[in-house]
Amino acid sequence: ACTYFIQVEHNGCVVTSEEYYYGATAKKINSLEISPNPTKGRVKVRFHNPKNQYVYLHLMNNNGVRLDNYLTKSTELDIDISRYPSGIYYLYFDSRNACRKYAISWPG
Repeated sequence: ACTYFIQVEHNGCVVTSEEYYYGATAKKINSLEISPNPTKGRVKVRFHNPKNQYVYLHLMNNNGVRLDNYLTKSTELDIDISRYPSGIYYLYFDSRNACRKYAISWPG
């Protein structure tokens, strides 16, 4: 597997980041679950992230307007959509050259 890390040297101190995977060798993110759906305002998003890689998610409204972005390396994410009007919202995420879309209904 091809990996890389970031190394910074400043005033004789060297700091090295954790190891990251190149997109071409990244493991596919899958098994995405959103609950509860419909929601009362907060949803928990869970997915399989075996290589602990960064996942970028976008919350969009029914008109395709991006409302929020989330970047995580975790396998869980809590999202609060209670500040938005009632309706259907979509959660998009990128996973190895494939974009997936999931609908969230608010309020429940």
